[in-house]
Amino acid sequence: MLRLAVFCAIAITCGLAATIMPPKPTHAPHGSHATLEPGEHETYKFAYEPRTHLMVVASGHNCYILTLSDAEQTSVHTDSGLRAIELKSLGLISTGTQTMTTKDNLDAHVVHVCGAHITNYFTVA
Repeated sequence: MLRLAVFCAIAITCGLAATIMPPKPTHAPHGSHATLEPGEHETYKFAYEPRTHLMVVASGHNCYILTLSDAEQTSVHTDSGLRAIELKSLGLISTGTQTMTTKDNLDAHVVHVCGAHITNYFTVA
């Protein structure tokens, strides 16, 4: 009989332990959180337009069109050549001469590669 009572007590304890949720931890006061630095990001889309042999760089609502040399038109087809042209393009966009143009003055393929969301077109030299 004692064994039955002990077995029942253990079974009831296990059953209650399985149904009772552990207490949730309390949150720290709002004043103790560290100030988070806001995230910064910039997105550039690089594309080589093969019909016109131009490098197209889109960022936000801007599209930059760059002329490639004969050597660059060949090297754009390799990974290392493409990366070198992309880096050169970023440098030219930052420091080169930008001339605003309209999409009517550009080849339709270039406008398509720039994308539908583009509102400003620049040639870069």
